[in-house]
Amino acid sequence: MQVWAKALAIGNLLKPETQKQRIRWSPPAHYGLGITDSVGKFLGHNGAIPGFLTLIGYEPQTRTTIVVFANNQLEPNTAFVLPADTIAGIIQKALFP
Repeated sequence: MQVWAKALAIGNLLKPETQKQRIRWSPPAHYGLGITDSVGKFLGHNGAIPGFLTLIGYEPQTRTTIVVFANNQLEPNTAFVLPADTIAGIIQKALFP
């Protein structure tokens, strides 16, 4: 997941023109084409299936990766119930106050 987070964020697997289009954010959500910057300046994506949540993010300037896997007994993707995103935010704020 660490390798994938970096490849997703900096566009190693895509043409530069395609990556540029991917990171054009749709306000106010800051969501591009399969990528988001929802945790500070980290670029990545979250995911959910019943009982499990994830978030990966890569911050190109500091070359830092965050990977979070979280068990969840609540329904995924409901408002206010994204523990992987919350944990990643706590990590991001601790590392980059």
